[in-house]
Amino acid sequence: MRKKIFALLLCVISVFSLAGCVNVDVKDDNVKVEDFVKSADCDSQAMLSAVIGIVSSFCDEDLKRVHEIRKQCDAIMVGIGTVLADDPRLTVHKIDANPKDNPVRVVVDSKCRTPDGARITNSDAKTIIACANEYKEDFIASERYENFKKKGVKFFWSGDERVDLTSLMSYLHEEGIEKLMLEGGATLNFSMIKAGLIDEIRICVAPMVVGGADSKTFFDGEGFDLMDEAVRLELVDSYSLGNDLILTYKVLKYLNFF
Repeated sequence: MRKKIFALLLCVISVFSLAGCVNVDVKDDNVKVEDFVKSADCDSQAMLSAVIGIVSSFCDEDLKRVHEIRKQCDAIMVGIGTVLADDPRLTVHKIDANPKDNPVRVVVDSKCRTPDGARITNSDAKTIIACANEYKEDFIASERYENFKKKGVKFFWSGDERVDLTSLMSYLHEEGIEKLMLEGGATLNFSMIKAGLIDEIRICVAPMVVGGADSKTFFDGEGFDLMDEAVRLELVDSYSLGNDLILTYKVLKYLNFF
């Protein structure tokens, strides 16, 4: 039986703009997770890599809110696209915090493409990189793998050509992680929600219009072809933060996935 992940997704929208972040609580067989960014006309060119990049230009209060959530989490997870595009630190640094407040950093990197000089491999916090078994043999024979080992980076292997996210969540739970924040990107966001691993979504609506024909969405991947397959949400809370509006949605049961 799979370990269920309780995910909290935080978004920033701007009608406007959308940015999202998901928190995941792992209690017994529960994990909460995710953090991601997007813009309010429902599209935005920058985001989905890191909530910070987008939120910082919107509202300082919301940026601090995101870092408060980081501080409360045991781990932050991103996809390899975010690492390659933004080289994030994934630490708590926009509010008062100690090094011990930094969560474990988790990277979903099926093809083992994480640079050994990436900032998520520094000594600020522990790092776990999740990879697929198809690429394990060649990678562990590489100099890059040895460099990671010297830095204390841990690896988790699952799935054939893509990381098995459900197995990863179970592994993180076994590692003592009870709260996980997912910070995108959009491909990982969709994989997580399709697998039924997101439980809550928080959206920050900012009074801005971004637009762009090629702009990103919250969720990439193949998407759902039919409205009946769409993930249903229930609004459970809302409040103003400066000029922004914070919305909290509960993700309803994934009837079509299991």
